[in-house]
Amino acid sequence: MEILGVQLPELERYLKLYKQKGALTLSTLGKLQPEINAVIGTEVGRELLEGDVKRVEEILMKMCNGGVTDMELAEIKYLKDIRIPYITGKIKKYLEGIQEIKKVGK
Repeated sequence: MEILGVQLPELERYLKLYKQKGALTLSTLGKLQPEINAVIGTEVGRELLEGDVKRVEEILMKMCNGGVTDMELAEIKYLKDIRIPYITGKIKKYLEGIQEIKKVGK
């Protein structure tokens, strides 16, 4: 049986070792899982993230050619500094947490 992609014996060993901190980590990962699944586990989620990255690339190309508007500058700043790091940060945090549980649980 698996929970959050981790085998039950690994999870049990992790929780025995880390007790309350382990339970808190597991709770946090459980809360992140629906968001992560929505982004990387669905076609629409992947398309949204890919669309953001492509839009940044488009604006960067316009910047190189000198034809960027103030609105596009604001858009690239938002995408590059806020939206993409927020989404990828959640994915990274989730994957690191799962890896830590698996590593400790072995």
